[in-house]
Amino acid sequence: MLGEGQWLRSVDEKGRIPLPSVIRPQFGAIVTWAVEPSGQVVLYPSWTWKKVLKGVEDLQQFREIWKPQDEEIDRQGRITVPFSLRRELGVRISFVSMGEYLKIFPGNGVGDGARPNNIGKPFQSARVAEECFRERKEVVYYSGNGREVTGRFTAVVGSFFGFSGKDKQGIIVTLSYEPYWKFCLGTSDGSKLL
Repeated sequence: MLGEGQWLRSVDEKGRIPLPSVIRPQFGAIVTWAVEPSGQVVLYPSWTWKKVLKGVEDLQQFREIWKPQDEEIDRQGRITVPFSLRRELGVRISFVSMGEYLKIFPGNGVGDGARPNNIGKPFQSARVAEECFRERKEVVYYSGNGREVTGRFTAVVGSFFGFSGKDKQGIIVTLSYEPYWKFCLGTSDGSKLL
């Protein structure tokens, strides 16, 4: 586990950025950059990325959507930001820990889609998320663009969950094959669920 935290770093002239020293040892030698279907840029340690790939049925389609790219960590603990992401992310980047991976935001992350303080801690195991599925508990999915979606799990396949809910504007959102750590327990604010 990467623990909790948010770290702001700058990209150098060669497109490299240092990983936060407190979590660097947990990444190993290679990291995987990817883009979630929501457009959120994420960074996975190799051990977590392998867990994600285990639950994928159509690997080719998955790679077309997520556009993963492996990068080595150099001796100084820096990684290269893929050229395709440099313009979107800019020179200042926030790493936000999601427990087993990092969400990457441009700027300082505050107001830029960083996880709000009122959103709970992501599920730490598939078992806990599965209990919420069985008990039909309210859960929250937080997308990288600052969108909070409240709803319920609709299906479970290993450590991946189907989900249906509504965002604060009442727009219905349906997700499939999302890993458990992208959800947290709901806060029951009285919003209408599906």
